Amino acid sequence: MKRSLYIGIILLLFFPIESQEGRKSLEPKVNGKTMEYTIINKRNVAVILIDFPDTPLEIKDKFPSISEAQEYFIDGLVKDYFTTISYNKFKLTGKVFGYYTMPDSLSEERQNNDYVINITENYNLQFDGYSVEDFDTVAFIIFHHEYEQGGLSASRYANVTMNGKRYENQNVIYLGALFPGADDREDTYYRAAKYQIRFGNNNGDFEEHGHPCGLKYNQAIFIHEFIHQIQGKENIPHANSCTNNGKYDFEKPDTEQPESFIDLEYGNGFDIMGGGRIALSLNAGYRYLCGWLDEENSYNFEQPGSYSVTIYPLNRKKQKIAAEIRTRHVKKTEENYSGYFIELRKPDRWDASLANPHLFNNTRGLLVYKTDGYKTMLLDMSPSKNFIDNNNKHYVDYRNMSLKEGMEYENSDIKIWNVQENYDGSYVMDIEIKNNNIFKFWR
Repeated sequence: MKRSLYIGIILLLFFPIESQEGRKSLEPKVNGKTMEYTIINKRNVAVILIDFPDTPLEIKDKFPSISEAQEYFIDGLVKDYFTTISYNKFKLTGKVFGYYTMPDSLSEERQNNDYVINITENYNLQFDGYSVEDFDTVAFIIFHHEYEQGGLSASRYANVTMNGKRYENQNVIYLGALFPGADDREDTYYRAAKYQIRFGNNNGDFEEHGHPCGLKYNQAIFIHEFIHQIQGKENIPHANSCTNNGKYDFEKPDTEQPESFIDLEYGNGFDIMGGGRIALSLNAGYRYLCGWLDEENSYNFEQPGSYSVTIYPLNRKKQKIAAEIRTRHVKKTEENYSGYFIELRKPDRWDASLANPHLFNNTRGLLVYKTDGYKTMLLDMSPSKNFIDNNNKHYVDYRNMSLKEGMEYENSDIKIWNVQENYDGSYVMDIEIKNNNIFKFWR
């Protein structure tokens, strides 16, 4: 069975001076039509706990209760996360149902995406007093003792059968809660979400720690997959990176590193949509796609010229926390407006890992992203060579990627310079948007 599902398996170890007043709402064109990113202010999710008859009873006894799962997926840290990254604009609600035991065992030949999707979308879920229309998203949590279902999300594509009726083109996510029988293996439900830092070329040159915020592994995957489909019409992509093995992104591509590093899937380790390998916040570009950036908390610059900007850490409320720059109107029906986002990170709740001495330099300057109008790529503002292990495998060096005081970044689109830290933790910078055939009235 072929599915256009967005596969999102997380590799976890998540005083303004401005020369332009106000901010117009961006209306990027998709397929010749105007798309507005309106505020996503609430979503109600049905969380369905699924198990199988071949799981031993002594392992099933370790599974969480319905009330525990309600706190885990809906009412606790997950809700807190969305409240923070949306600046109180988004409210997550929902209800946990289950356990629903599938009719057949999850034997080895059935341990794959196609089987799990097929069996869950055709199983007749009985929800007394509820219907699919009551929920924006259905999340299947696959509990098993041998098979770990990878994270999947489907925005208006998957099917659900509830109370004898089949519903098509629904928002559905899938993830696995693995409870292995072996004593030497941790389950994925209760174990901590982890971050990993590589600091050298040798195979052992890395550290691994639990994320200080307290998120568990399955909670982080749930957040990741939920964000993928949160729009309900087009999946929000992974957060990528663009690194060039010690050179800036606009320089000649390095021939030693893999070609994929110029647009590395999951490459933004500072982002929940990049796998949360370093930090767990959501980047400004994707908050924009959810409608959570507005004239009160962010700048928008679209015309050629110079601007002086002050921004505060990304997760602050009631302050300007990002600069959005649109540099060029590309007149193609399937492309949005390209540009850049600039943000500032501090080791606060969801980015507490950045207090690690290996990572702290990333809080001493600006993180800069390039966007095609939808997807973002983290750029390396302090270019460093890749780590290369004994097997000639390349790794991005995440220890120092910010644009700091005394540094500048300039390409054919923009220039960012005069970066300075203020006493209150904010940063001021000058931005120049160059005149590269930008249409005067492209809004």
